[in-house]
Amino acid sequence: RYEILSSYKNLGYETNSFSSLHTLGSLYIKIGNPDSALYYFKESLERTDPEHPHFIYNLHSSIAQLYMSLKQYDSSIAHMKICIDVLNRYYM
Repeated sequence: RYEILSSYKNLGYETNSFSSLHTLGSLYIKIGNPDSALYYFKESLERTDPEHPHFIYNLHSSIAQLYMSLKQYDSSIAHMKICIDVLNRYYM
C-alpha cells in the first residue's frame, strides 16, 4: 500500500483529500490490490463533504463495483442502493 502512496506524495499530490484518496483506490484496483482499494475508497468517503453528492455517488459506485468484482454481492447491492438514494435525493 505504501509504495503507491509514497510515489503519489513524491509527485506532489495531496494524499488526504477525498479526490486523491479515490484516485489512490482506483490505482490499487488497476494493480490488483482490492483490499487497499477498498481502504482508500472508504477513507475518501469519510472525508467527502455532504454538500457534494456527486462525489458521494461516485465513491459508492466505485465501492459497489469493487464488491461486485469480489463476488460480494450483498455488499455491492448495499452500496448501489446508496447510489440510488443519492440520485433520488439530489437529482430527481
